[in-house]
Amino acid sequence: MPEPADAPLPAPGSAFGPLAARARAIRGDARRLGAVYMVTATLLFSAMAVATRVASRQMGAGQLTAIRFAVCGVGVLAFSAIGGARLAPTRWRLLFLRGLFGGAAVLLYFVAIARCRDTGTAVLLNLVSPIYTSLFAWVFLRERPGARLGLGIVFAFSGVLLVLRTPVGFHLGPGELAGIASAVLSGLAVTTLRAARATDGAAAILGVFCVTGLLLSVPLAVADWRAADPGTWGYALGMGALSLVSQLLMTHAFGLVSAPEGALYQQLTPAFTFVMGAAFLHEAVSATAIGGTALIVGAVVWASRGGRAAP
Repeated sequence: MPEPADAPLPAPGSAFGPLAARARAIRGDARRLGAVYMVTATLLFSAMAVATRVASRQMGAGQLTAIRFAVCGVGVLAFSAIGGARLAPTRWRLLFLRGLFGGAAVLLYFVAIARCRDTGTAVLLNLVSPIYTSLFAWVFLRERPGARLGLGIVFAFSGVLLVLRTPVGFHLGPGELAGIASAVLSGLAVTTLRAARATDGAAAILGVFCVTGLLLSVPLAVADWRAADPGTWGYALGMGALSLVSQLLMTHAFGLVSAPEGALYQQLTPAFTFVMGAAFLHEAVSATAIGGTALIVGAVVWASRGGRAAP
């Protein structure tokens, strides 16, 4: 994939001059560019969750997981074939662990999407993972969160708890438990991804991730394969395509931002998902969900205006 700096921008004197100047400023600041990639990736991940929710009406979690990794794998190979990226993995052990943790997290995430009370809740439970990411990054990568980032994560997590609250208390069924387990594994996966980005490109990391995830999910898919109509297959394949693009963006972004910063930006995903779920799936959104989502977005905006995480 060509680096963003290679793309031509409009001349300063053109009608798009101010926009071009803004784009040049973002390109010159790696941290801000990483933030743009992360926000775009979270938007696409939200759309993927909605497509998964629809497809899960006729397909099982193992089947959807296998489809996701198959589509992503084909996309990475095609991208590499046209010269967009080099598939030359370096740190195989880290990449294998990223694929193992990430593949299991995706499988449990799809179980959560299918069995939670709504799509937004499933996404929120999975995105408690920044708590674990920050902890694992501190222990294994020595990336100690700064005070501003640390408080941002605390406020974002408080928003998650608000969203989980129902009129009769907190509900934790099989779907919710799958979402929590997915979050722990996602935290490990993101930490290994951050470490691997020091030596490996986004395409190489995603390629190994797809192969490992496919090997993990195919036996489960075969055991629980279900017939589905063409419309459902369209949603499933669209889910795979959205996953490919969002995963590439996120993987590249983790080469530009620290693990705690990237984990914090991921908290925007449930906010986008609640909006999409209400708009396209007619899922009800409670007052506490709205309040929790607002708290999450506010925490991301506030914390992202601070400095980098402490070394």
